[in-house]
Amino acid sequence: MRASGILMPVFSLPGPFGIGTLGSEATAFVDFLAEAKQTYWQILPIGPTGYGDSPYQSFSAFAGNPYFIDFRLLAADGYLTAEEIPAAQPVDTVDYGALYNQRPVLLKKAADRLLAAPSPAYEAFCTAQSFWLEDYALFMAVKAEQGPGAGGHCRRKGTVGRPDQLPQGGAVLLLHPVERAEVLCQPQRCPAGGRYSHLRQPGFQ
Repeated sequence: MRASGILMPVFSLPGPFGIGTLGSEATAFVDFLAEAKQTYWQILPIGPTGYGDSPYQSFSAFAGNPYFIDFRLLAADGYLTAEEIPAAQPVDTVDYGALYNQRPVLLKKAADRLLAAPSPAYEAFCTAQSFWLEDYALFMAVKAEQGPGAGGHCRRKGTVGRPDQLPQGGAVLLLHPVERAEVLCQPQRCPAGGRYSHLRQPGFQ
C-alpha cells in the first residue's frame, strides 16, 4: 500500500517560545496531517544536542531534547507558574544562544518542584529507564559542572559512576537528580509522540 507524509523538523514548528515544541503546536500539526490524509510525520532526530545544535550530534540515543518541552504543559502540571512562562515571541529563526541561557533556568525550577514531591510516574519512569537514565544524568551533571573535558578526565581517573569521587563531587550530587528529573519532562510532555498520534493516524518516521 502506498503512503505519503511530510518532513517537518520539530524545531521548525511555529510556536511562542523561539523554537517548535512537542506540545500544542505538534498536536496541531498531527491534526493537519490527519485532515490532509497523510500517513507519516518524518522528523529529524530529537535527542539532546551539543555544540552547533545539530540534531545529528546528540548526547543520548534515549533522552529527548529539552528545547522541545512545552512550558505550558509544565505549568498545567504545576511545575511552573503562569508568571514564569516566557512572554510569547514572534515566529522567526531559532536563536539557540537565547535558548541555551533561558531554558535551563526554567527547567531547573520545574525539576526542583518535581523532586520536592516525586510523583509515582517519576518513580516508575526512573525504574523502567534505569538501564540508561542514571549514566546519562550523571554524565550531563558532570558535564555541566566540569565543562566539555569532563568525560575524558573521569575515564582517566576511573571515577565514572561515582559522583562523590569527582572534583567538587557535592555539586555533581546535587545536579544529578535534577538532570534525571529534567529528562522525565520530555516523554511526559510529548502528546504528539504518544497516544495522540496513534489516535489521529499519522506515524513517525
